[in-house]
Amino acid sequence: MVFGMLGLVGALFAGAIADAFMSSKGSDESDAESDDAAADSAESADTSTGMMNWVETASAHGESPDPVSDDQELNGGDGNDILTGDAGDDTVSGGAGNDQLGGRDGDDSILGGSGRDEVHAGEGRDFVRGGTGADDLQGEAGNDRLLGGFGADSLSGHDGNDRLAGNAGADTLSGGSGNDRLDGGGGDDWLTAGFDDDVLAGGQGSDTLDGDFGNDTLLGYVAGQVDANVDYLNGGEGNDQLIVGNGDVATGGQGNDEFRLGDWLDQGDAAQIQDYNAAEDDLVVVYDAAAHPDPQITLQQLEGSDDVTLLLDGLPLAVVQGGAGLTAAEIQLLAA
Repeated sequence: MVFGMLGLVGALFAGAIADAFMSSKGSDESDAESDDAAADSAESADTSTGMMNWVETASAHGESPDPVSDDQELNGGDGNDILTGDAGDDTVSGGAGNDQLGGRDGDDSILGGSGRDEVHAGEGRDFVRGGTGADDLQGEAGNDRLLGGFGADSLSGHDGNDRLAGNAGADTLSGGSGNDRLDGGGGDDWLTAGFDDDVLAGGQGSDTLDGDFGNDTLLGYVAGQVDANVDYLNGGEGNDQLIVGNGDVATGGQGNDEFRLGDWLDQGDAAQIQDYNAAEDDLVVVYDAAAHPDPQITLQQLEGSDDVTLLLDGLPLAVVQGGAGLTAAEIQLLAA
């Protein structure tokens, strides 16, 4: 694993995530290839009134439409709507209220709107945006993109290579199967990778990142971001890379793991490395060559303890638990 990962991941969450999720509604529909889709019939229920309605383009209160295409555009009203697409590339918008939205097959674009919404995207390459409220977004099969919005949201990618972004609020993100990319955004978030090789970035707030299975990359620090909150990085099984931020608590778990520290750690408390094993794991210190032209690593054993503090030119970066036998020669220096 090389330092280029920092730039790559910084670009991923500062650029690709923004491009993928923060687009306009028009862009969402274009990505789902349903801008000009004609309407087909779909059944919906507004649970605020207990009435069943047939839904046509741009209305949740229309008359029975004539089916002319597999692609649908379904829009809810102000109540608690139930809208479900069909086999085509559908655009489903819940509007206000606590809605239940589904895409079924096809590459769908589903927008929750305001309220506490529940979305099941179904099969296909889907785009889902929760909007305001505490939403439950399920990507299901396919390579999906899920954006929580405001509120304490729950996002689950399930199958496929998914991209999940919590945005504001204390969110829960779960990748599932596939090589997923998860970004907690603002708030105190919980990110779980699931299976395969995933990238998890906590963002702002005090976050918990669980790598689970696979060779994962966990970021308590992302280049260009300032975050003094304590994150908890747990690699789990596999050969993981943990990029550690200020005051973070990092546990590699099973496998040959890499703990990556840097001179960005001058903004807060030293990190905590809990299970470094010199026979299996690597400690890498990334530094700015201009600020540290002749970098020196020193180790200070804490009195009455087997723990040692790792310092770069006198700057404490991390406390390595049980690191009494650690030597400076075992630590890799890498210029940025």
